[in-house]
Amino acid sequence: MVRFLLLCLLFACATPLPKGVEAVALDGRHLRAPRLPDAERAKREKQLEEARALRDDVERSIWIGRRLGYLHRYREAIDVFSAAIETHPRDHRLYRFRGHRYLTVRKFDAAIRDLRRASELIRGTQDALEPDGMPNAANTPTSTQHGNVWYHLGLAYYYKANWRDALSAFRRSLAIATNDDMKVAAGYWVYLLELRIDRMRADETLAKELPEAVTLLENHAYWALIQMFRKKITPEEVRAQKLDDATTGYGIAQFHFLNGDQKSGFAELRRVVASESWPSFGYIAAEAALERH
Repeated sequence: MVRFLLLCLLFACATPLPKGVEAVALDGRHLRAPRLPDAERAKREKQLEEARALRDDVERSIWIGRRLGYLHRYREAIDVFSAAIETHPRDHRLYRFRGHRYLTVRKFDAAIRDLRRASELIRGTQDALEPDGMPNAANTPTSTQHGNVWYHLGLAYYYKANWRDALSAFRRSLAIATNDDMKVAAGYWVYLLELRIDRMRADETLAKELPEAVTLLENHAYWALIQMFRKKITPEEVRAQKLDDATTGYGIAQFHFLNGDQKSGFAELRRVVASESWPSFGYIAAEAALERH
């Protein structure tokens, strides 16, 4: 009987997903690739073809995988990174990017393995800015290779409710931060995690380690949430800024929980998960929180 169940499990794992389904949500829903406007899709497909024309083997694989991800073809992207790892097993970037896409498709254990491997491979190496695949308005990268390894590892642990390892990873990312965008992004998650362990320490982090004024190119949603936790603005004022809805929605839910309003907190999580933003970090966090509770 046990052998039969194991065989059934193996068969189920090997069964391909229906066409158009890129991931299975934590509650079992099939998640289909979000639709892109025609002009944006054409632009991203052209960028994918440009990536295929690159001569350097590793760079070509990295950019093909990244461009596939921007087209919401996450499983294809994972396959590209996996093939490249077979021939370039010591390039930390391949594990970093595959780990990111394992997060997207809800394979958190695989993401942890990849990102821990990347953290081993970057040990003793010099950090460098990570080129953006979808540049901000200033066309200026805001994150580094090492910082992104620790940041994504922090997310993987967070989704698994491994709070202490998540805090350690995000603290490493915060320590690496060289600009306000990096500090705000990593510091936001550090604060949420410290709230679970020691609220006094979390408040100290909010007061001492995160700047009072910032110059941002990207992470405006995290900054608005930090200001909300500092009680300088309200959840309604955060929402009125019309920033990334899944990010702000998850943060607003945590604000309600912090203030003892369980009903509003869970309502906000359910609102996020009812949206179509399933590839976003805030959505995945909301999904994981609902599954835990």
